[in-house]
Amino acid sequence: MVGKSDRGDHYTGYLGQLFELRFDFTNRVVAMSGRFSLQRRLLVRVRRVVRQVRWLWPDATSRIMRWTGGTVVAGPFRGMAYLSLALGSALPPKFLGTYERELHPWIEEIALRPYATIHVIGCAEGYYAVGLALRSPGSTVHAYDLHPQAPGLLRRLAARNGVSRRVAFRGLFSAASLADGKTPPVLLVCDIEGDEVQLLDPTQAPGLLAVDMLVEVHDAGTGSIESLLESRFQATHQIRRTTAVPRTLADIKTEVPPPLRPRQLQRLLEEGRSKGLTWLYLTVNEC
Repeated sequence: MVGKSDRGDHYTGYLGQLFELRFDFTNRVVAMSGRFSLQRRLLVRVRRVVRQVRWLWPDATSRIMRWTGGTVVAGPFRGMAYLSLALGSALPPKFLGTYERELHPWIEEIALRPYATIHVIGCAEGYYAVGLALRSPGSTVHAYDLHPQAPGLLRRLAARNGVSRRVAFRGLFSAASLADGKTPPVLLVCDIEGDEVQLLDPTQAPGLLAVDMLVEVHDAGTGSIESLLESRFQATHQIRRTTAVPRTLADIKTEVPPPLRPRQLQRLLEEGRSKGLTWLYLTVNEC
């Protein structure tokens, strides 16, 4: 998916795929019309035109990237210079500032809290790690992920936004490393595809009882993991929840609308969330 550059999942657009099909069709016709030199020459010319015109029709994601100037244009991380690749998530919503908009009020609240340390587990290319470093200038951010491209992309994104000294990639996270009751204000942001059950266990890591947490819950809408986490932390934390909702064009909060048709924009806004997906925001009870 990557390899050649940092262009990722949203690199090929619908028009590009259409031209690929037309190009393949003309190839087949040319191969079948070898006895007809005139038709063959005409079809070869058509094929050349298709090849040239194809690059005049950039895919929708590239158009959004150019329109935004490669910068997040809305939302809590507005102004963050971004990459042209997202690891395992939708790229256009990040540029448009609609990505995980359910969390935006909480992100604004987090930015006002004096966290000394923020741990981002499942950081991918660094959207939250770098974004929170920008919004929380007094925080040091430790980022964790097992994807082989995550370290390089995170460092590039941090450097692009001038926060390299406060953002560090740590690889594998261990909750046991949290000092029990001895940590300064700490936030843990967690998106690890269901492994939150094993990781966020205060019987194994008591330090979690003194840490604020923002957790994406992966229980396929059954509520099983959500209920388990609530039972573990209800005595020590205030627990709030929010649920994924469908995207609409009204979610785009830019002064000038993006230069795409409404149907194209609607497709770009989709993040592929499963129905019933929830997030929990757990903050330590004040004494």
